[in-house]
Amino acid sequence: MRSEKRRIFSVLFFSGLLFLLLDSFLIFAEYEHYQQKYQMASLLLGNSQTDLQILKNEGLPSMKEAEGVLSQYGYESIRSTFFGEEFIHHCLWIITGSALCFLGTALVLFYVRCRQRKDFESLLEEISAMLEDFRSGNFRTDLLWEHLEDDASRIKDIYMQMESLGSYFEQLKEAAAIEKENTKSLVTDISHQLKTPMAALKASLEILDQEDLNEGERKEFLKRCQDQMTGLEQLSSALIQISRMETGMIRLQMEEKRIFDTVLLAVNRIIPKAEDKKIAVELEIPEPLQTLILSHDTKWMTEALINLMDNAVKYSPEGSRIRISMDRWINFLHICVEDEGIGIPKEEQHKVFQRFYRGGAREVRCQQGSGIGLFLTREIINRHCGTIKVVSGGRRKQKGSLFQIQLPVTST
Repeated sequence: MRSEKRRIFSVLFFSGLLFLLLDSFLIFAEYEHYQQKYQMASLLLGNSQTDLQILKNEGLPSMKEAEGVLSQYGYESIRSTFFGEEFIHHCLWIITGSALCFLGTALVLFYVRCRQRKDFESLLEEISAMLEDFRSGNFRTDLLWEHLEDDASRIKDIYMQMESLGSYFEQLKEAAAIEKENTKSLVTDISHQLKTPMAALKASLEILDQEDLNEGERKEFLKRCQDQMTGLEQLSSALIQISRMETGMIRLQMEEKRIFDTVLLAVNRIIPKAEDKKIAVELEIPEPLQTLILSHDTKWMTEALINLMDNAVKYSPEGSRIRISMDRWINFLHICVEDEGIGIPKEEQHKVFQRFYRGGAREVRCQQGSGIGLFLTREIINRHCGTIKVVSGGRRKQKGSLFQIQLPVTST
């Protein structure tokens, strides 16, 4: 506010100087006009041959000479002549007009200042109301747009900033609501996943507590307990990975490395399981692609590929084969994992990447699993700016499943 007052007084000061300079110029011009009339009057009184000189404005006496002539006729003061009185009146009009203009300028400035102050107070009241809305959880801002019709850039900026802040808070609110729903869904899924093995484990322990079991029955229920504990251990490990991935605790370490080495690392990890079921793992990777450098996180890309290959081994019959291939299409690399297993029904293909989803086929239910592997695989591929899809059944794929990963290639 002090700076505003200083600015107004500065404007008034310089306006006063300007009016003074203008008054001085006008009064000086009037005085010269008065002198000219005074000299002409002395010429008329002192010489009869003056008409031509007056018309030509030539041969006028000096002011001292004119005063000497006019004093003889009693015109000694400035007020004693008509044109002297006229000069005084003109000067008064000039000074009065200048004073009125200066006063008008001051009034306009103070009016503008009062109007701006009123607008500013109105703005503060509205900002206070907006902040109260923010505090109550309402982040939508309805601006009084008449303020923005004024040429007050500060008010405009403040309003725009408040609207932007409200929009940002609204986005945070929506994101928090989505996160809350996701957390609620995750907790529901976890409780559902834990319910079955916990119930089975509890039932087996209650049976083991009975004294009329023979040794064979006791071993059988002990094995069931061990299987359920193994399943719980796998589920807890998968849940830890999901929570770390979704909360951002896991950050991909992108490095420029050969993608072939990553694929080979995943294959070597899955070979022992494949050999136990006499499943052949075939690599079909063109030689140029074996040296292709791709920006990726080796650890997590390996994890994604292992999940696909592990499912392929798990749901493929003995003596079948798994084919892993790579192909490049312009600026995209395609990595395919193809098996000869049970396949995925068409109505389930859009669900297999959902968290905790497991197919309804009997072969799927017979295998241990948490329904998290493909969900993690999709998350990892998405974070590599890639996509993954599955093709199973139909004309293109009569037997087994084909998972295809598409990754962008940024280097040659």
